[in-house]
Amino acid sequence: MSALPSMSLADDGLAGIGGVVDVATGRFCIDHTGLCHQGLCHQESSMPIVTIQQFPRDLEQKRELARRVTEAFVEVYGAEPQSVQVFFSEVEAENWAKGGVMGSDSAGR
Repeated sequence: MSALPSMSLADDGLAGIGGVVDVATGRFCIDHTGLCHQGLCHQESSMPIVTIQQFPRDLEQKRELARRVTEAFVEVYGAEPQSVQVFFSEVEAENWAKGGVMGSDSAGR
C-alpha cells in the first residue's frame, strides 16, 4: 500500500502538537500510527482542543468558561462551534505544590 502525501505538523508551524497531516484529506494523526491514511482518524486539523488546568470549580462556572472559549475560537479562528473541545483537568490541593510546599500544607497560611 503506497503512503498518501503527508507532512509533519512542524512544517505547518504546529510542532507543539506533534503528529502528521494527511495533505489529501486534511486529517492529522497525533500518534503517528497512520490511522488517517486508513480513514480511521476522527480528528481533523480544524478541530481545536483546549485543556484547562485548574482547581475544582462549580459546574456553572465551567459551562460559562467553555462557552466563552468556544466563542473565542469561532471569532478568532473561524472554527465551527461543534469542533471546539474543552477539557477541564481539575487538580486538588494535595496534588500540586508551589515553592516546594504542597498546596494542602499551605491552605492554613
